[in-house]
Amino acid sequence: PIVLGKTPAVFLTDDTTSRRSAELCLAREFPNAVPSFQVLGMDHPDNGQGLLARLLEAGYDNAVVMRVTSVAQINQYPPNNYPLYTVETQIFSLSGGSLVFAARSETMDPENDEKLVDAVSRHVRSYLGRDGFMR
Repeated sequence: PIVLGKTPAVFLTDDTTSRRSAELCLAREFPNAVPSFQVLGMDHPDNGQGLLARLLEAGYDNAVVMRVTSVAQINQYPPNNYPLYTVETQIFSLSGGSLVFAARSETMDPENDEKLVDAVSRHVRSYLGRDGFMR
């Protein structure tokens, strides 16, 4: 099982307001999680190994990382078009330098980033708990 020790919650986006609200929401859903902006500041974290190295140096065990990978328009009964968001959630073991969990989710037309993160993180957390992957 995944045991989350000291864990930053990271939402990758260029929008600092969205990042702050999304990371607060994500941190509420995972045990021992803290929004990454409280660790790294509001500078935009890079998307690669540099981010994970900075978190490891800061003494963190794991990282929960979420990002929107695509937004597509779904056409249903014109003229109704709905955006379909594809979201990737990953959990990294920073000390082991490895990806320990990954999920891809889709959700339609969330009101804002916080609602998007709330819906996806609740489902991911539920899945991890239900199937015994997380304590």
